[in-house]
Amino acid sequence: WGSVRLPSLSAAGAAQPSGEAADIHRLAQLGRFVRWLLPVTFVFTAIETLTFLLSPQPAIALTAILTGGYGLWLLVAWRRARRTAIASFAGRMAMGMLTVIVILAIIQPEASPQLTVAALLPVIVVLPYLDDHALRRFIGFAWIIAMFVSIMGEVMPTSIILPAAYTT
Repeated sequence: WGSVRLPSLSAAGAAQPSGEAADIHRLAQLGRFVRWLLPVTFVFTAIETLTFLLSPQPAIALTAILTGGYGLWLLVAWRRARRTAIASFAGRMAMGMLTVIVILAIIQPEASPQLTVAALLPVIVVLPYLDDHALRRFIGFAWIIAMFVSIMGEVMPTSIILPAAYTT
C-alpha cells in the first residue's frame, strides 16, 4: 500500500490545485459542509424540543440542549474562524461532534447503534485537513469513542420511553 498511488479524479484533465488555490478549495468545501450541518442541527433540535413537549423527560431535554448548543457553537465558531486556520477549525468541529456523541451515548444508550455509526462522521470531516500521522491518531480516537458508545448501549439502562406516536 505504501507505494501504490490511486489515480485522482482530476487526472483525466484538470490539474490538482496547489498552494493558495488548494486552501481556497478546502475552505469552500468546509463551508459547504458547515452550511449543510447548521440547518440539520437546528432541525434535530426542534424535533427533540417537540418530543420533549409531548413527553417531558430529562434525557430528551438534555438531548435538545446539547444538539442546539452544538449548533449555536458551530454558528459562532464558523463566523469567527480565521480563514487561514481551516485544519484547526475542522479538528475542533470534529471533536465537538465526538463530544456530543459521547454525552448522547450516556444519556440515550438505546441510540448506541446510530451513535456508533455517527462516530465515523467526524473522521470524514477531518479527512482532507489532517496529515497522515494526525489522521491515524484521530481515526484511533474515533474508534475508541465508537467502542465506548457500543459498550454504553449494552450496559446502561434505557433512559427514554417514547410516546406512542414515535413508536409506530
